[in-house]
Amino acid sequence: MRLTSLDNHGAALVIGIVSALVVVMLYILMPNLISSWELSTYDLRMQLRGSVKLTSQLVIIARDDVSDEEIGVGIWNRQVFAKVIDALHRAGARVIALDFDFSQASPKERGGESSDQALISAMRQSHTVFLPLQVTQEQESETSVDRTFGLNASVFLEKGVSHRPPFLLDVPRVGQVFPPMFRFLSEANGIGHVAAIPDIDGGYRRTPAFVRSGDVIIPALGVSLAAAYLGVSPEAIELTPEKTLVFKGAIASDGMQRDLSIPVDLQGNVLLDYAGRWEGETEYFPIIDVLNKIENEKDGIDGLRKTVQGKAVLIIHAAIEADKRRTPLELKAPGGFILANTFNTIVTERKLHLLPVWEQWGLTGVLAIFVAWSALLLQGWRSLVGVSVLGVLYIAGAYGAFAWFGMVAPIVVPMVGLVVASGGALTWTSWLGLGQVREAESKRMALQQEVMGLHGLREKQEARIRQLEAASAAAQSARLTQEQALNDSQHLLVEQVDYVKRLEGELAIVKGAPREQGVPSAEERERLEIELRRAKEELVQTENRAVKWQNICEYEAQARERLETELRLAKAEREKTDQTIASSPAKRTSLWAHEPSHTALSADEKKKLQDLCEEDIITSDPGLLHCLKDLEKVAQSMVKIMFLGEPGTGKERFAFLAHKWSDRKGRPFVPVNMAAIPPDLFESQLFGHKKGSFTGAIANHDGYFLQADTGTLFLDEIGDLNFVLQAKLLRVLQDGFVTRVGEKEAIRVDVRVVSATNKDLSKEIAEGRFRQDLYDRLCGIEMRLPPLRERMGDVPKLAQLFLGQAAVRNKKPNRPLSNDASARLQTWTWPGNVRELEKCLERAVLLAEGSEITERDLGLGRVSDELVVPPTATPSSPMIQDTDDIDLSLEELEFLRAMRQHCLTIGNAADELDWSRDTVTEWWKGLCFKALVYHQFDREKAAASLAGESGLTKLVLKKLNEYVKGLNKVVSEDPPSSDFRAWCKQHFKNLPACYYPAIDALIRARIV
Repeated sequence: MRLTSLDNHGAALVIGIVSALVVVMLYILMPNLISSWELSTYDLRMQLRGSVKLTSQLVIIARDDVSDEEIGVGIWNRQVFAKVIDALHRAGARVIALDFDFSQASPKERGGESSDQALISAMRQSHTVFLPLQVTQEQESETSVDRTFGLNASVFLEKGVSHRPPFLLDVPRVGQVFPPMFRFLSEANGIGHVAAIPDIDGGYRRTPAFVRSGDVIIPALGVSLAAAYLGVSPEAIELTPEKTLVFKGAIASDGMQRDLSIPVDLQGNVLLDYAGRWEGETEYFPIIDVLNKIENEKDGIDGLRKTVQGKAVLIIHAAIEADKRRTPLELKAPGGFILANTFNTIVTERKLHLLPVWEQWGLTGVLAIFVAWSALLLQGWRSLVGVSVLGVLYIAGAYGAFAWFGMVAPIVVPMVGLVVASGGALTWTSWLGLGQVREAESKRMALQQEVMGLHGLREKQEARIRQLEAASAAAQSARLTQEQALNDSQHLLVEQVDYVKRLEGELAIVKGAPREQGVPSAEERERLEIELRRAKEELVQTENRAVKWQNICEYEAQARERLETELRLAKAEREKTDQTIASSPAKRTSLWAHEPSHTALSADEKKKLQDLCEEDIITSDPGLLHCLKDLEKVAQSMVKIMFLGEPGTGKERFAFLAHKWSDRKGRPFVPVNMAAIPPDLFESQLFGHKKGSFTGAIANHDGYFLQADTGTLFLDEIGDLNFVLQAKLLRVLQDGFVTRVGEKEAIRVDVRVVSATNKDLSKEIAEGRFRQDLYDRLCGIEMRLPPLRERMGDVPKLAQLFLGQAAVRNKKPNRPLSNDASARLQTWTWPGNVRELEKCLERAVLLAEGSEITERDLGLGRVSDELVVPPTATPSSPMIQDTDDIDLSLEELEFLRAMRQHCLTIGNAADELDWSRDTVTEWWKGLCFKALVYHQFDREKAAASLAGESGLTKLVLKKLNEYVKGLNKVVSEDPPSSDFRAWCKQHFKNLPACYYPAIDALIRARIV
């Protein structure tokens, strides 16, 4: 099942929404951390954008270190400010803001009352001065101040905003307020708070446009200065939290009157667009320079007029270290610099718009949906690239929106959403893949059961056909005997009738002859009568026997006809089953079974693969090259590989290539023949043992798993592993720990397991001989290796290689193959595959005598694909009758070749075939029975056909007689039951079932 496009959209929508909710939960749990990260991205955007100049409509005059050196540190004589204000007023400054504390009277040593009066006089004359209000945050005050600052309420309200706007409850509330002295406040043109609220990380990025103290709202000093400069009265200022701060009827620099708006957040804070850094980038005039200009220059006021006429002037204290603030562009800037940027942000309309909360979360959700959709739609590394591209595009878009449109979009929260959505998509894909695997596995099991049922049915049908064919052969043999007996009876009957007639004639002559003619005596007459009676009795018996044989022949003919009909029906059913199996979609019963691709390989690909494996695999076969190509793909991964193939197809060599082409190259490669491990030593050999843990454990031993640690373990013939031992192997594969015999501590192993078998494990699982869970652990991907008969084009190259190796190994001349020998190699079916080819050629190297290796040196028999009908006439030279007359399987031919090669010595044949002696004995016995039935129970013919040469015939005949005698004994002691197969299994446990029909035919033909 694959996800459709609709499935992708739906899943992406759900994953995106869930991811946004997860991010909300993370923000609730860690608000400070996420907010500080988000603010860092804001600062980075500000830094990447670079600095811009302050508006030319604002002039900054600063009390800096140079001024302190000339005038003095600490509290200044306020006549200094009076001189500066008077000069600025005469020079035409539109508005002046003093960012200094005037809440206390001037001390006597700094001028006292006279200095205060000088400042008051200057303020009264200019009527353009704005003073600051020092305020504290509400939590810093023990009680809320409702004393109207110790002033007459009406006087203060003229300076502040006297009405109660609808946003009164939304603006920040302050605690204590420290206004200027009443004398200064009454002469000021306006006031404004200088509160700047730091963000969670201590940076100053915004300023409250208004704060509230009781029922009075107080504008920021920068807002008041901007409003006065723009000609906007306090009543014409409108604040809509989370929307805008509007200055109605503002007079712009071009002289036009219009409404000017600045975005604000939910609390009415103005997000400051810092023009640059204070240090080294912001142009300002030290107070000492202004004083020197107006005191020492004749045209000082005129020169000052060029600088400040029609502009706003902000006089700040830039030398107090405690008043330094952190901004997005630098670590330390004067507090008055924040006022300057507030004015600059409003007047220049450099709007920084922070997205509302609902838009931020909505944007996060939309991005999460697109990320999830991309991750679901694309596969593998493409999904990673797609998600990365979306993230980069979003960050680039967020920066572009900030730099060009002043929109401050969140970055950290959407990126967290991106990560969560990616993880969610991966989790969803994994879960869905697991569901697909389970569904496919369920279907596979159902199909496997269906196919196994079909194969089981076919086996039964095949066995039935063999049984019917054997019965038919026996019936045919019996027919000849019965017809011969009937013919003999009929011939004898004719002879006996003639004999009786002759006796009757002789007796009639004796009875009718006169005595005087010298007829035989009475004894002669009596003799003839007795002989006639006996002849008639024998005639009656012969007639009865002839009738009996006639009836038998007729009955057997009907039986044969029924048998032939049943055989035809059985073959038709088998053919129908074969067609069903061939058309079944479940021909492959493994979910992960791998068949090599059939697309053509380019010449470069073939050359590359051949060069990669030239030391291990010699081939130019496209099928095997495709196997190698696919093996190269999976070798780098940790997926478990199972190689399927007949014995001798090179499974171990392919396993070594999987190790050689992986990251574990150069580390241990440990091959293990699972069929050769004794059950009682299984744990010791695989997992290891401790010295003294059992009898014979004379030293510590690392098992195969420990020997292969960090490398590859090749489990060959895994299908032959005992069922009881399979659970022990499964435990290690599941846990990755082995425990040596005699120890309690488990040892962690890092092993890649590669396995191989020549058995049909799906059939073994269905019949309960192999564990399904072990199969699932071993088989990540199956690779079928083709037998040699399917890649005959490799035979010449392999033959040349094996001949050269055998000649060197055995110190023989490297003889070439004759044309006949080469042709014979191409026509032999190679049931033993490459291993058989290698042994065949080594034997030929040892036996060859001429300048070439001939066909005779190869020692290969003759195989016929056709079933030869046995001759009805007497065969010529029965002693040299070959097995071409017997329908033998490839496995039987290989077995018979091994027996003949070793002169019927069971032990030697067992060694070559790597079989047990008992297995070889039972196969030989079954083959003798099969040959005896085929040759119509003629023991000499059967022995000659199996011997292959006259010198071995007597030995085969001796064995054949022994086997028949043994069978006769079994039948006499326990006659066959109705369930013939069960009876055979009981008495011939190790005999292959394919020979049961031969035993049945021998019993039915009364040979035993």
